[in-house]
Amino acid sequence: MLDLADRPIGDELYRGFVNHCIATRLLTLRGLERHASEHGRYVSGIHKLQALLAELGPVDSLAEAELVDLLASAGIPRPIRQFEVRDGARFVGRVDVAWPGERVALELDGFRYHADARTFVHDRERGNRIVALGWALLRTTPTAVRERPHAVVADVRQALNRASALLVSQP
Repeated sequence: MLDLADRPIGDELYRGFVNHCIATRLLTLRGLERHASEHGRYVSGIHKLQALLAELGPVDSLAEAELVDLLASAGIPRPIRQFEVRDGARFVGRVDVAWPGERVALELDGFRYHADARTFVHDRERGNRIVALGWALLRTTPTAVRERPHAVVADVRQALNRASALLVSQP
């Protein structure tokens, strides 16, 4: 990654490659951070890698990384990835991305991981518990992110704007 960071490739291509390596478990975010801090002090490209690592959070899939990049490129604040929703101390569920201040969460449901009946039922029950706590829970798919990105961005923007308006109007 350090060698690649020092090459004349675009930031988006570099980010995509790092996200791919993390999502496919070729590398871990923690391992990259450790290597950069232990061995990268005087290595060319370290600043580019460190800047990227500061942006990244846990990456569960390449599609999730693409989603976060899409939202950021649209001017939407970067969400927290793999956010744990809690009811006090009780764990309710983990969502793919969230804006906790606005209580907005977004799930990225790919067919490969959400196709069986057991997972489908579990996802609906967990989603209902999250909504019952006052969260807006949006759902999208990798296909929507790639083929209808404007619709995904519009839905997220609308949910965040609505949540912000509700927060302002509360006494």
